[in-house]
This record gives sequence, C-alpha cells and structure tokens, in this order.
Amino acid sequence: MEENWALRLKAHEHTLTRTEQNLVDFINRNPEIVERATLKELCDITNISKPVIIRCYKKLQYNDFHDFQTAVLEFYSSHIDSLVASNRMRKRVGDISSLISEAVNVDVKSLERLERSLSTEDLQSISYQMHEAEIIYLIGEGTGFYPAHYLCQRLRRYGLRSVLVEQDYQHRPDMIYPARKNDLIILFHYSDSAHWLQPFFTHISRKGIKSILFSGTIHPDFVPAVSQFIHIPRGAVNFKNSMAVPMHLANQLLLSYELIYRDEVDDMLKELETSRMNWDRDV
Repeated sequence: MEENWALRLKAHEHTLTRTEQNLVDFINRNPEIVERATLKELCDITNISKPVIIRCYKKLQYNDFHDFQTAVLEFYSSHIDSLVASNRMRKRVGDISSLISEAVNVDVKSLERLERSLSTEDLQSISYQMHEAEIIYLIGEGTGFYPAHYLCQRLRRYGLRSVLVEQDYQHRPDMIYPARKNDLIILFHYSDSAHWLQPFFTHISRKGIKSILFSGTIHPDFVPAVSQFIHIPRGAVNFKNSMAVPMHLANQLLLSYELIYRDEVDDMLKELETSRMNWDRDV
C-alpha cells in the first residue's frame, strides 16, 4: 500500500481535472491533515465539493474514502506534528525496558522501506555520477540538511570534492553559482514546502548541470526538473525517527561507492590515515 499512492498518482494524474489536481497538491503538502479529517472536513478545509473528492479518489482506483485515506497515511508515514508523534511513541513503548527492542523493530521496517525505494541500478548510477563529477554540491532544506551534511563530510574521505550549500538563503546563490556541467548537484527535500527547490531547478536547467533529487514527497514538477528523481520516504513517525530512512540512504550511497571503487577508496583512506597520524604528531 505504501507505494500505491505514488504509483497510482503517476498513472492517473493525466485524467485529473484542475480542481482534482489542486486537491492532490494539497494532500501532498499536508498529509497530516488527511489523518484527522473526515470526508466532510476535507471538503471544508480544501473548499472542494464532496462529489469532486469522491470522483478524484475513484479515478485513482480507491474504493472508498477510507482506502484513499489509508494509502496516503501509509505513504507519508512521518508527515505529522511532533506532539502527535510523541503521544503515539509513548503508547507503543510503555517503559524503558521495551524501548530498545521496539527501536530495533522500527529500524528494520525503515530499512525494508529503503529496500523497496532504492534499486541496485540507482546505487550504481549515483556512484558513477559522483565519481565522474568534478565537484559534488550537497543541498538539504530543514531536516534534509542532515543527510546532505553527512554525505558531504564522508565523500571527502574518498578524495571527492564536495561542497555543502548553506541553509542561509542569501548565501545560496553565491555557493551554487560556480557549479558547471561537469559537476553534480544532489538535493534532499524533506521540508513542508517545496518552494525552496525552484531556484535550484532554474539554475540546474540554465546551466545544464547533472542533478539528483531525493524527496519524501512526490510532485509532478519534480521529475522533469532534475536528471534523476528518487522517492525516499522518511522513517516511522510513530517512533520519532523521521530521518532514519534518508540517513540510511546516505550511508548506502557511501557503501556502494566503496564497493564499486574499492581500490581507489583503499588508497585514499590509507593516505588519509597517514595524514591524520602526521597531523597528530605536529599538534
């Protein structure tokens, strides 16, 4: 069911009217509202009539509002406010003794979710692109900054030139401006709004730069805007580990690079260790 929302939307979005597309856009931006809303409440919130909402989920091959609602909730497993997440976590974990076992179960499910989202071909393709790029620009908005920062830091150990683009909007144009065709831009989108992406999409298009977008949400505009789009959902909201899957993703990218370029990586890591020992001696 987790994959159905994205797949059905992609398969049937060409049949949606403008109003139905507005409804889908609202749901993609506010999945946490769908969790608490009845059909009537969704009508009131979106100012879209009940027949239009019913017609929309019927076009997407859902039998009723409950199936439609469940599919959206399972797909957006973490787009819920922190208070709700805390309350749900406390209901699942009664005491400290059960915390570790529950955490293991949740992490296993997170890894299974990543396995369904990321293919071998994806990992190989991204590794090749990182290897060939002169400079890799890593960009993440909000919590997307965490995997971007981690990946940027670790790629340098392999001798790759990586740049972490700042969160400060005023400095972003200065940092991304030098990017050229031989570079690679990797974006992590895990914020409530996608508006921050548009300037990067424009820059990527104008300069013809290779780009990869990892996103917890899917929008029709994302796919044509970048060279490669991969939907990577968050972790489980009920256990407050929403960034678990994106962080596992970052680690998978590093490990796949090591496997493909193991000889080069070994040489770089040996050189790094020598540099560290010399550095410690000089301090």
